[in-house]
Amino acid sequence: MAAADKHTRDLEIKNKERVRILRILLVVTLVVAMVFVGGLTYRFMSAKERNDFESQYKDSVVKVAKEFHLTLDMKVLSASVFSNLYTSRFGDLVNTSTLASVWPNVTMPDFANQASGLLAMSKGRAISFNPIINNETRMSWETYAKEQATQIYNSSSQLVKRSCATCWIVADGIFTKGIVNDSFVNIYDPGYTSGSKKYPDTLVPIWQIAPQKTNEGGVMFNLHNEPKRQRALDDMMHYKVPTLTDILQLVQDEKLCPSSILFYPVFASFHNEATTNVVTGSISIVFSWDALLNKLLPDYIEGMICVLKSSSGQTFTYRIGGYEVEVLGEGDLHDPSYNNLEHRVDANITGTNSFVGIGLSEVDNFITFQLLIYPSKELESAYKSSCPVIYTVIVIVIFLFTIALFLLYDYLVQFRQRFTARASRESNQIVESLYPSQFRDRIFHFHTQRKNSIPPMEERIQLVADNTNGNNDDDKNKRKRRNSGMSTFKSRFFNATKKYGIDSPDFDVGANMKPGVPAEAPIADFFPNVSVAFADLAGFTAWATTQAPNDVFLFLEALYWEFDQVAEFFGVFKVCAVGDCYLAATGLPEPMADHAKVITEFSIECLKKMEVVRERIPNNLQLRIGIHSGPVTAGILRGRKSRFELYGDTINTASRMESTGAPTRIQVSKNTANELMICGVEDWLLPREGLVSAKGKGNVQTYWIVPEEPINVTIGTRDSF
Repeated sequence: MAAADKHTRDLEIKNKERVRILRILLVVTLVVAMVFVGGLTYRFMSAKERNDFESQYKDSVVKVAKEFHLTLDMKVLSASVFSNLYTSRFGDLVNTSTLASVWPNVTMPDFANQASGLLAMSKGRAISFNPIINNETRMSWETYAKEQATQIYNSSSQLVKRSCATCWIVADGIFTKGIVNDSFVNIYDPGYTSGSKKYPDTLVPIWQIAPQKTNEGGVMFNLHNEPKRQRALDDMMHYKVPTLTDILQLVQDEKLCPSSILFYPVFASFHNEATTNVVTGSISIVFSWDALLNKLLPDYIEGMICVLKSSSGQTFTYRIGGYEVEVLGEGDLHDPSYNNLEHRVDANITGTNSFVGIGLSEVDNFITFQLLIYPSKELESAYKSSCPVIYTVIVIVIFLFTIALFLLYDYLVQFRQRFTARASRESNQIVESLYPSQFRDRIFHFHTQRKNSIPPMEERIQLVADNTNGNNDDDKNKRKRRNSGMSTFKSRFFNATKKYGIDSPDFDVGANMKPGVPAEAPIADFFPNVSVAFADLAGFTAWATTQAPNDVFLFLEALYWEFDQVAEFFGVFKVCAVGDCYLAATGLPEPMADHAKVITEFSIECLKKMEVVRERIPNNLQLRIGIHSGPVTAGILRGRKSRFELYGDTINTASRMESTGAPTRIQVSKNTANELMICGVEDWLLPREGLVSAKGKGNVQTYWIVPEEPINVTIGTRDSF
């Protein structure tokens, strides 16, 4: 049994370890799931915000590209309209005296009013007509300009009347910029441009310009003498298409304001084939690049970065948002982290696309532009929120709450298991005190077999139903038959349930005695060598009638607790305690060679404990003990309140030894005396004088137990009762 108990304990320890590991794995799994799901939640929400941001950015890019091209094309269209206006008005006119074409000596009446609408439509800063002159036509054109100046401009204008010694007027002729005495001033243009390979002796002065008031100082200025303008004009004259200058910083702009000039060719005639493709002048529209980027987006969209790059390598960065445009500076200043979202927009103007990228032998390649669009942190932050963090926190809180619930549930389950285990241990202790271990195991086995032998509910119902089926009755007795049949069915069902012991776990003695039914084996064994002791309180009945019930039970509990301690110490099996009688035995359930000596030592110690208890709970009661040795039959008497019982003549004889004994003394039978002699303690025996008349035994010789030396044992005693 010890090996089996050890095996059971080992299994319990292993099961507890498995449960502990499983619990840890479950918690770790929940934590990992929390981290994984939380990470997915954060990533999904962040990706959603990122997708919203990129979607809005791409929509905005399409709008910017579309509006940018539209604005640029509008400038070309405005210049084309004005160019056609000049050609249609002056293309077929000839000089009446020379019968030659009037070009380049032409002046558009009411220029400012006609230019104002086109200037607004093109979002330009200035629009001008610039005749193309060479050294052969220069003198005549300068004379023509001097004559027209008094008619075009007010007599008080600085273009007609010199307001200072260095001021330039129309009558002074075509000028350019030069250095005189370390000062950058207006000088008479020499009529030769060294930078132009194709048109070195060509002059392109500004003649009519709007708005006039802020741009009068530019009239008569030779645009072809400035390198950036010269390159665009050469391309325009050579390819007869509109062109753009490289990026300029105009002298009138104090702050950084990247600008360019659109040159559109003015043709000599629409009808004369000889002069149809002859470029006699240009329409120029001066504009700043920020004007092209202004008001391209709704006011709620902010923070887009536009990088303007020219084919010559010039680069400027703008920030656009809503109706505002800000020049961030020269160079590419966008955030490199948004390179993957770069969008390129070609800024070529209508009419030049077919020439872009073709190497020219006499002039430079066309100046082309690209607009590189990027988002910014500011734009992205408008689509970022705390939602990913909030949703992630909610997911984590849910998991933590789940883990907490699991731990609480696990704690409650463990608490319940501990409570159940404690109750089970207490119940086992009670059972162990009532039944020896091998008998306890057998009765448990018996109940398990009975439980497994119970037929299923369907079989019992079918069995009862089969027994209740009868012949069909006529219609008149159907209702009566149904009522009585249901009653019979219920009765037989409950009887069948009772038959199989379902109503109670107790043993069905009646079923075990029925003829033809195999009897279930009793739980009992025969023990040939057993010593039985009866201990009785002399005078207990009379004393108990004079005491309060609580005092009686207090004394008995105190006394029997002491006896139980002594029995556990000596390995004596306590059979039962009935009233004032305490019954104990040795030699069962485990055989014991010195069973008589052990039960005697137990009895001697009980007499001592009686005195101890009497000192704490004073009374006049005295203990009387009788012992007999012999064979007994022991087993569990099944039925209601099953109990462990001893049967046989040995029990009766031990009872006679107690009843014929004397208070404070231990009386043993001849059989017990013989067993004590075998154990070598015959000196404990004192033959009783005279024979004792025992009921059913006649006159028998008995002995008193009087050990010459005290038995040295140490058994604990309760401090209080």
